Amino acid sequence: MKENNMILQMRVNELEKEALKLKKDISVLTNDNETLKADNLVITKALRSTEERLRIELFVKFGSKSEKYRKLFKIPEAYYSLDDLKENLSEEEKTILSDGEKVVKRIKEEEDSKVLALVKKPRNRNPKSRKRGNSNGKQKFDASYSREERIIDIPNKECQQCGVSLISLNTYCEHEYIDLLEKSLQIIREKKPKYYCPNCGVSKNDETGEKNLNILCAPSPKNRFIPGGLAGNNLIATALCDKYFYGLSSYRLSSRFKNFGIDISDQNLSNWFIKAAEELTPLADEILKDILSGSAINSDETTYKVLDEEERKDTSKSWLWVLCSSDKKEPKVYFKYDPSRSSDVFKNLVGDYDGYVQADCYIGYQAKKQDYKFKLALCTAHLRRKFTDALKGGNYQEGSPGYITIDKILKVIGKIYEIDKTERVLFDKGIATEEEFVQKRKKLSSPQFKKLTKVINGRKDFHTNDDNILNGMNYYLKHVELFPKYLEIAALNPDNSLAERIIKGFSRIRMNTLFAGSPRGAKAMATLETIIHSANLNDMDIKKYMKYLLENVSLMRDSLASEANYKRLLPWNMSEETKDKLSIQTMSIKHKKF
Repeated sequence: MKENNMILQMRVNELEKEALKLKKDISVLTNDNETLKADNLVITKALRSTEERLRIELFVKFGSKSEKYRKLFKIPEAYYSLDDLKENLSEEEKTILSDGEKVVKRIKEEEDSKVLALVKKPRNRNPKSRKRGNSNGKQKFDASYSREERIIDIPNKECQQCGVSLISLNTYCEHEYIDLLEKSLQIIREKKPKYYCPNCGVSKNDETGEKNLNILCAPSPKNRFIPGGLAGNNLIATALCDKYFYGLSSYRLSSRFKNFGIDISDQNLSNWFIKAAEELTPLADEILKDILSGSAINSDETTYKVLDEEERKDTSKSWLWVLCSSDKKEPKVYFKYDPSRSSDVFKNLVGDYDGYVQADCYIGYQAKKQDYKFKLALCTAHLRRKFTDALKGGNYQEGSPGYITIDKILKVIGKIYEIDKTERVLFDKGIATEEEFVQKRKKLSSPQFKKLTKVINGRKDFHTNDDNILNGMNYYLKHVELFPKYLEIAALNPDNSLAERIIKGFSRIRMNTLFAGSPRGAKAMATLETIIHSANLNDMDIKKYMKYLLENVSLMRDSLASEANYKRLLPWNMSEETKDKLSIQTMSIKHKKF
């Protein structure tokens, strides 16, 4: 009991000491508080004095001397001008004011210089590094192209100043330019003389006794695509190109022909298009056979809206599948319409093709998951796009983990593209053989793909919660063995850009035509896009070429199916003479790049 009392007494003593210490601390804090109040009062007075002085200075510098502004700024009437203000300042205040004006002037000059630096400077439209055209900046055109010469002579061949006769130097000041000569529609009247044979061309009616003549006329030309129709071959060919290459809808085409003075309904135009497609289908089939006979192809697909499909809503998506040959000398493209995006469509399209197919990683192309014989190579551009989109969407600051990861990955992918570009130049110029090109490119690119795998695996843990980057990483790691597959064959590039460029060209047409009115129209679209795009890739004048096809298909109607030779109508199977007639006459020094 005594021990407990002693412990309690000791505890009381400690508490009394702590209480005494707290009293001292409270006294110190109270004194500090009084000091802070005094300081605060001084600062407040100084601030108010500064505000008062600033208010007066603002009035003197920017205000008006009118009664209105003096009342607004609450300026004493004694302060009318800067001189009045300075008279009431001490020498020390005047020095302070002078130094302040210098500081304000310096700050203003710095701010003005920053603003001028941000202002966009006018572009130098004539830099020294500018690449000029041929002949000191004058455009030159192909010498083989036909010209129309126009001679502009001096009136009366006399000097306009003194009237003396001029002497010819037998030379010319020449200038060439391109002009577009619009040809109007022309109505062609076919006149067929009528004949009858006096020996066998007369028949007699026994009842009436009247004589009937058996009229004979020359047969209609067999090369007319629509015999007896209101459109000639050239008109149909022009309409085909305007719709399926330039993207004009049937309604717009109808309006265009009205400006020429003739009324052609959009229904008539649609009927011509479908008829042309159905008769040219064997030609499109031959293009597909040629594509599948190559060592490598590029593939892609895009949506297309088609109306009146069986058991489907008009808002449902249909698909156009695209196959492109990887042959740059004889490029080919094939479109296939189908309501479905199922892998069965692609299986029926490629059949037992055992070459290389380059595409995205859509499951319909996956050779491991489908019963395909071809070897799949994935598009590196799709992989790069995953990370460029992540960089935009994530808004990563420079130096952040996300920025560093994406920067490393894109640099490695850029190196892969650079290797292919550098080595392909040597291959295209014939400096390296195909085998040397494949081996050298593979030798240089394989370490880059290994480095890419190492970077992605090494930095994946930094982005476990960042879906922007993680999606791209998983996309690569799930198909890591398919991206370098293109290295095995010279015909393929790192990406599938060939098929995507074709899709992009079609998308511009789709934006204008919007939809196909029926599955029959969609099939016609696919067939005609196949033929027209293949012709364009082979530098054919598509209007001349389509007219040529319409005429030849018309002549082949009487032939048996086994005798019809559609292969000879393809651009790469034509004779050189025919190809020259139908090819584009290139006037510009800039040639089309495939």
